[in-house]
Amino acid sequence: MAIVVKNDAPNFERPAPGIHDAICVFVVDVGTHLVQTQWGEKEQHKVVFCWETEEKIQNGEYAGKPFMMGQRYTFTLFEKGNLSKMLEGWFAKKMSEEVKKNGFDLEKLVGKKCTLNLIESDDGKYVNVAQVLPANSANNLFPVCTVRPAWIDKLIASSIEKQKEAQSLSKPIPQGDMAGQPQDNSDFQGYNDLPF
Repeated sequence: MAIVVKNDAPNFERPAPGIHDAICVFVVDVGTHLVQTQWGEKEQHKVVFCWETEEKIQNGEYAGKPFMMGQRYTFTLFEKGNLSKMLEGWFAKKMSEEVKKNGFDLEKLVGKKCTLNLIESDDGKYVNVAQVLPANSANNLFPVCTVRPAWIDKLIASSIEKQKEAQSLSKPIPQGDMAGQPQDNSDFQGYNDLPF
C-alpha cells in the first residue's frame, strides 16, 4: 500500500486586510539576531510589538479571542529606521531630538490604543502589519491576552545572547591547572593569611 505525503499548508484564520482598531499588549526585547540584509548577513538587536485587534477568531480553541498581530523592529531610534517611522505614524508627530538622544521606554506603550493597517502578503498566505496609525476615538479595546505567545520565547531563546549563554553553561570545568594554580594545593601558601 502506498504512503502518500504532500505539502498541505496549515489552514489557520487570519484577520481581514484593511483598517482595524487595536491595542498594544506586548513589547518585548528579543535580543540580537543574524539577519539577511542587502549588504549581507548582519547582527541586529530586535524588539517585538504585539497588538490585539477588534476582530475576533471564529473557530478552534481560541474562538472569541482577538487576533494578535506581531511585528519585529530593529532596536534603534535612527530616523530612517522602521521603529522610528512606526512610532511617529502611531502618534502622528515627529520624535524630538531629545527623545532620540535620551531614549524612550517602549514598555510604556503597552495598553496604548492604535489603528492597524493590515495587508495581505504577496503569496496570499499571511496578513501583516503595514502601518500603525493613531487610534480613532471610538476604540474601546482593553488587553485580553496576559501571557506572551510561545513564538516570542522561542525568538528570545534563538538570540545570539542566549546562544552564547547556553554555550558557556555547557562548557566543562577544566581539570588540573586552573588559572595557574597548582593541582595539589597542600604546598600552595598564597592564601595562608586569610582568617578562614
